[in-house]
Amino acid sequence: LYPAAATRPCSDIDLLVKPEHYLKARQILKEIGYKSWYKRFENFQELFNSEPFSHRMDPTKPYEVDLHWDIFQYHGLKRGNGIDAFFDRKITVETPRLTFHTLSTVDALLQAAFHLVLHHPESNRLIWISDIALLCQKLTDRKDWEDLRNRTSKFKLGLAIEKALKLAQFWYGIRLPEGYDAYTQLPKPEIAEKTELEYVTNNRATDIRLSGYLETLRESPNKILYLIKFLFPPHDYIRATHPPSRNWLLPFSYVRRWAHWFAKLVQYGLDAWRSEHRAKQ
Repeated sequence: LYPAAATRPCSDIDLLVKPEHYLKARQILKEIGYKSWYKRFENFQELFNSEPFSHRMDPTKPYEVDLHWDIFQYHGLKRGNGIDAFFDRKITVETPRLTFHTLSTVDALLQAAFHLVLHHPESNRLIWISDIALLCQKLTDRKDWEDLRNRTSKFKLGLAIEKALKLAQFWYGIRLPEGYDAYTQLPKPEIAEKTELEYVTNNRATDIRLSGYLETLRESPNKILYLIKFLFPPHDYIRATHPPSRNWLLPFSYVRRWAHWFAKLVQYGLDAWRSEHRAKQ
């Protein structure tokens, strides 16, 4: 999309592997000096889509690597995306120094919209909107736009795509095909989409991460093990998310985490009660 790599700066590298290859890929990163403190794949695979890896020992390798086992999985909202389909539609990129596979244009556009609107709602970078505008220009026929419409519906990304396309129109003046300029052919958003967008754009909205945890707990075949993992995640995970000022204070970091989620649970219950009360009125 860009004439030279220097015109598209980045702060990390995202790699996507199939879930069955994830542990092997993580071991390879470990062998070349990268480390993750989270262990999300084993503990919270249904809620997240990646783990971040850093190369702490070598200052010449500043880029963080995000190793993904999924793309749109976030907050536990079920999007119905089979990861194999993304690999089936992959595009091969060849350069003098490197050959690699990347997402198809439609899949890349969906990912860019998800990343901009839902994953980083607090920082709308112009470079991300530029990505979306350039990807839109690569959709050359009606079939591409039909594929975009169908996958938008499948992955429950109607609101994210609509906002992303509006931003690309405003900043870069892109022209959409007839019927898409007013978003008339995009699928109507589901309640879950509206709730998700409200959460990421409103600090006072209900924390939908908790609903994701509870729904995953409800569907888990081993509820006791899942609950233990949630209450007692690995020490490295706690150090990364609730860092103690001293190592011996680590148990208090667990207490802080429990207090945080207990407060969320109380608020979640109050919000649910208010919603039910308003519905009865």
